[in-house]
Amino acid sequence: MKKIFITLMFFLLMSQIIIAEDASYYANLLTSQLSSENVQYAILKDGQIIASGVSGSDVTKNTIYPIASISKMYTTAAIMKLVDENKINLDNFVTDYIPTFTMLDPRYKDITIRMLLNHSSGLMGDSLSNALMYGGKINSDNLLFRLSSARLKSDPGEFSVYSNDGYAILEKVIEFVTQQTYEEYLRSAFLDPLNLKQTYFSTENISGLPIVNASKSLYLGDMTRPKPELYSYVGVGGILATAQDVCKFMHIFLSDTILSEHSVETTKYPEYLRGIWHANPYANLAFGLGWDNVNVDPFYDVGLQILLKNGDLLGAHGTVVAIPNLDAIICVLSTGGYGVYNQMVALELTYNILCDHGYYVDLSLDTSLVNKFSTNSSSLVHYSGVYANFYTDYTIKISSNGLLTISSNQFDIPPTILYYKGNGTFISPTNKYSVKFIQESNGHIYLESNNLIYIGLVPIYHSQYELVKLHSSPTLLNYEQAWLTRAGSKYYLVSEYYPSILYTAQPFFVLPSQSSIPGYLGPYKIIDEKNAINIVQIPQNNGRNISDLKIQLIDNIEYLHFNNNIYISEQNINILSKNINEVVIGSDGYAQWFFTSDYSDYIDVTIHGPGTFNLYNSNGDCLYSSYLEFKPNPISLDNIEKIMFVGDPGTKFQLKS
Repeated sequence: MKKIFITLMFFLLMSQIIIAEDASYYANLLTSQLSSENVQYAILKDGQIIASGVSGSDVTKNTIYPIASISKMYTTAAIMKLVDENKINLDNFVTDYIPTFTMLDPRYKDITIRMLLNHSSGLMGDSLSNALMYGGKINSDNLLFRLSSARLKSDPGEFSVYSNDGYAILEKVIEFVTQQTYEEYLRSAFLDPLNLKQTYFSTENISGLPIVNASKSLYLGDMTRPKPELYSYVGVGGILATAQDVCKFMHIFLSDTILSEHSVETTKYPEYLRGIWHANPYANLAFGLGWDNVNVDPFYDVGLQILLKNGDLLGAHGTVVAIPNLDAIICVLSTGGYGVYNQMVALELTYNILCDHGYYVDLSLDTSLVNKFSTNSSSLVHYSGVYANFYTDYTIKISSNGLLTISSNQFDIPPTILYYKGNGTFISPTNKYSVKFIQESNGHIYLESNNLIYIGLVPIYHSQYELVKLHSSPTLLNYEQAWLTRAGSKYYLVSEYYPSILYTAQPFFVLPSQSSIPGYLGPYKIIDEKNAINIVQIPQNNGRNISDLKIQLIDNIEYLHFNNNIYISEQNINILSKNINEVVIGSDGYAQWFFTSDYSDYIDVTIHGPGTFNLYNSNGDCLYSSYLEFKPNPISLDNIEKIMFVGDPGTKFQLKS
């Protein structure tokens, strides 16, 4: 018996060594070949960390990472614990818990807690301003006020489409029910009982903590004053932790240590099936409660339920995978690179662990070239037209001889060409991408796409309603002409707090360059000369982050309201004269933009108060930010087209040429 025990322990130890070696190999793959700047990972099995490590420079196992939308699982856990305590019912209305919650759209009264968790509330998506910060502490106290004037994009419960706004409301629900801050409740109910000493909140004083620096991809200058990338809405994406702490927390979804077994199982239910959804089971998003995917392929094909949650900021990425059959959790965190690669590595480790425990998962792919097509697609020609997702539009043309082309109406990119295979399906010659048209129960015509993403790791199968067909909506000629005059115009951000990452990573918004169908500018339906609304309704992901366009004139200066931010028209940006020796931020806190064409080759700036000034080239790229980089005065304006000043109201910038 003793020999048997020793033998079992030996094989268990060898298994853990192999898993640790695999994890290290794939972490190095992310940094050496897949663009990640650094990676931290951990694997938990039977409640114990069996592998952890890092790849890349300036990080250790104790480095704290922003875990982005993995934070939503913490919010889900808090809600489910309150369900266990009979303080919340998933199918009660939000207004039962937040009496002050109201919206311009009367359908808001039908939104339930479950709908917020499974992304089917009908909320516009992501209207959270001042969310992405280089450090800085921003609260979300104006959330309910902003929502009070907002509309819904669909009926509550009609379909699930990813929504950050829903989890921002859930954060408020938790605070109203517990009479504690979200952070206080999470710490007392979860972090302290689980002894999670390396988990923090973006709203805390986190100075001095070993937090990973923001990705270099967010700023083209030299970040000599490095800052972390933080998300200020904690329950949406503002938790920071090590990969080990994430694994230890996520283990509550595989046990009944804090949550009841019923609550744990409830989160795993395929909630996406409650509303409109495509019929193809292969999807990278298949929502549960909190989970992005409760039926991860190719494991689902062999009867294994693998649970997945991804988290992405602009430069930080994370993936957590739960394997209920093996009581295992895998977490991969990174900066730089792409979140989809984190997911592939996490799923590759999942596959290896399953194989090590005797499970067989077939990863074979049909990558043969398709050389036989049908030439008769005349019955599908009527599906030709203009289609859109939440941010752009395309023209789809179907010929009677079996050819389908998808052409971008706004971007200069080659068209996608597909060939008719029969049974309503068009396919690429590589056999990795196919589409068909679906008339849904809500009356919309969708382009359903099936895409295979494969780079030598576990493949990702992604089926979705990719586009929805638009129908002409003629409007008054002067309305349409007003928007066509603005077509392709740039608008520059003015309303964010000065540490906002958007000022370096996404400082401007470009209106669609043309109208491809009467009554629209791109995917926006024209209402009048100052308002255009996005009417796209697509389940899953391509209908997320819907925002309308609103033009406002203040003192003959044109501003664009978009995605709960305010932008100034490039046409209204003044030229910085050598006679201007001071710029003062007004009471509205708006950033002030100037062209530098008439200025000298150098500028000397002294800042009095909290703020920053940034320099941009003709492409709108931020080449210098005084908040992120120190350069002694005077500073060269070579290759600089614009300068932007932003700070607290009253902050002064003294200028010398």
